[in-house]
Amino acid sequence: YLKPALSRANLTILCNAHVTRLTSSDSSEFVASGVQFLFNGSTHSVSTSGEVILSTGAITSPQLLELSGIGNAGILREMGIEVKVDLPAVGENAQEHIIATVSWELKDPDAWNTFDILRYPEVLDMELRKLKRGEGIFTLGDIGLHFAPLTLEAPDKAKDIMRCLPTDHHVPGLAEQYALQTKHLREGVAGLEILSFPGFMSKPNLPECGKKYISLVGVLNRPFSRGTIHIASPDVLRQPIIDPHYFEEDVDFFTFLEHIKFMRELGASEPLSSIVSKEINPGPVVQSDMMLATWLKNAMESTYHTIGTCSMLPRDKGGVVDAELRVYGTRNVRVVDLGIVPLHFTSHSQATVFAIAEQGTWSYGAVQMYSDGKQRRI
Repeated sequence: YLKPALSRANLTILCNAHVTRLTSSDSSEFVASGVQFLFNGSTHSVSTSGEVILSTGAITSPQLLELSGIGNAGILREMGIEVKVDLPAVGENAQEHIIATVSWELKDPDAWNTFDILRYPEVLDMELRKLKRGEGIFTLGDIGLHFAPLTLEAPDKAKDIMRCLPTDHHVPGLAEQYALQTKHLREGVAGLEILSFPGFMSKPNLPECGKKYISLVGVLNRPFSRGTIHIASPDVLRQPIIDPHYFEEDVDFFTFLEHIKFMRELGASEPLSSIVSKEINPGPVVQSDMMLATWLKNAMESTYHTIGTCSMLPRDKGGVVDAELRVYGTRNVRVVDLGIVPLHFTSHSQATVFAIAEQGTWSYGAVQMYSDGKQRRI
């Protein structure tokens, strides 16, 4: 994407420039006139008569909107920021893929290629040299993917877990989201994922020297819990407050707990059981549901696939952008990043990011005249 565009006269790449806010002209609606940013300790600005596109991700895009006076009026006034557009859904509806990993020690370390060897600096240096020749451990296909519904992994528990589905839909638009998620859950649509990984990547117990491991990474892809991301201060350099609300809805926690149990059963079944010697994490001492629940709450992590904080929904249903990615209440501000996705999906997010970017830039980008006399969107 970048290399073919580097020679364009209308493209300037400025590294280590921190955007602070959008500027706007005096108008009954928000019309962006430019962007302010910090560079080398000084404040600079760039003006536009066209559009401003935010592509800063689901964490920073809502932060920049709020710093620019677009967001929940109560939050903005509390921070001393002039309200330009009262848009309460900015920074709401945050969702995330979350993971927890089970690892086993392999019986015969010499029989397997795993990434565990990269823990040793001298081996890492050697493998990096091999990579330049297209050889070595870095050419290993690192993961396998498996997707499944709760009804397959825990058929005896699925009905009980579904009784924990949230019923309080006081947030605008959330009832429709929950209805779709519930429909998929009952119909057995895959919402859980297992990644197989040749190496150690779990916690809290640590790997041992000279040992090799295999790990299964459990993923909860479609959580019912909803988080928030809002500014902590009018100080543009202060990070926003990220509250993911993990496991706030019981259905998420009990679903993930059964998912971990299923992965542990895989380790005790063929073909894994014949090649592993012992479970390292959670570990053989973790047996009861209460112990496993405690481990899960401490071992779970983010995948950094955050979505939803600038959701593409009707404004009265919790939307921030419309179907053309334009921020409600503005004439010329669009968001083109993963934050526009209103409901998480059972897939890794990179391809979706590319698709959003291609659709956004093709549909709403500028037009350049080429030497052959034809116009093409850029």
